[in-house]
Amino acid sequence: MRGFKGFDKNWKCNGLQYEVSKTITHEGETKLFEKGLHFCENPLDVIRYYEPINSKFAEVDADSVNDQKSDDSKRVCGKITVSAEVKLSALIKAGVSWIMERAKKATSGDYAHSATSGNSAHS
Repeated sequence: MRGFKGFDKNWKCNGLQYEVSKTITHEGETKLFEKGLHFCENPLDVIRYYEPINSKFAEVDADSVNDQKSDDSKRVCGKITVSAEVKLSALIKAGVSWIMERAKKATSGDYAHSATSGNSAHS
């Protein structure tokens, strides 16, 4: 699964040293917010966990992703590979694209719903 991850300025997260093209593996059970390697599906959710100014960001490939989901898009997995560093501006752009893709899916197709309200509402 493709996602995004934040790190401190030295490419560390929870005591683990990451680098571009490197794969990190967690042995054992994974549990969201407790055990395993964490990442976010929505690029903008990453800045909830890492401040934009002093952090590094990357696009990652996650394997052995746990089915657990948080109230945002944070996920946990057993294996993660850092694909490429992503600058803050690219992270934001990717986040907007991620949101727009989901908005398109929600407003088109056989099961789409559109809701409006008020006296002059149109759907």
